[in-house]
Amino acid sequence: MVGQAGSKQPAPDLKVMQRNDLSLEAEIHARLLPGLRIMLRHKLRASAAVDDLVQETLIVVLQHWRSGEIAESAQLVAFARATATHLIANLKRADRRREHLTLEMAHALEPEFSPSPERLLVDAEIAILVRSAVAALSNLRDRQLLWRYYVQEQSKVDVCDALKMDLRRFDKVLHRARSRLREHMLRTLGAGGTSNALETLSSKVKVE
Repeated sequence: MVGQAGSKQPAPDLKVMQRNDLSLEAEIHARLLPGLRIMLRHKLRASAAVDDLVQETLIVVLQHWRSGEIAESAQLVAFARATATHLIANLKRADRRREHLTLEMAHALEPEFSPSPERLLVDAEIAILVRSAVAALSNLRDRQLLWRYYVQEQSKVDVCDALKMDLRRFDKVLHRARSRLREHMLRTLGAGGTSNALETLSSKVKVE
């Protein structure tokens, strides 16, 4: 008998109830809330946006319910799931865009450091020593190779064409020329000057 103590009340039929009924909206909210939380936590892990997206999804669902765009109560779950998926996609796009803009801003704000006048002077002095040492080498091909590649900054291909060298042997020939330059500079400059000068050469190695 309906209304008898302990009897189970039948679930209200959402289809026949008025759409602006606050008790109905509260029931829809309570029905959808647990599933939305589970879904969004699974998709977004520990994101702080989960609760916000849950509430935003419920707001959209209730707005469509009031307007009659959701015709049947059975459509509520599917519509809520689709709405949440759409909001997740929007959130991830916004996060990617924010990360991209953050990186661009970070690069734009990076200070452009220029070498000090003292560093420029030291580098110029070392360059003069290197050029003098190269010019003093007794091996003509060593002089031409080192001068073209390091001083004139010609490419490997251009150097090989000018000196009639096999491109496949370029690195080996260059290594030998550098070794002979090192020996010459050790005799004339000492260990300290040689180290700095050869570091200057190494910094000019080009990737080709």
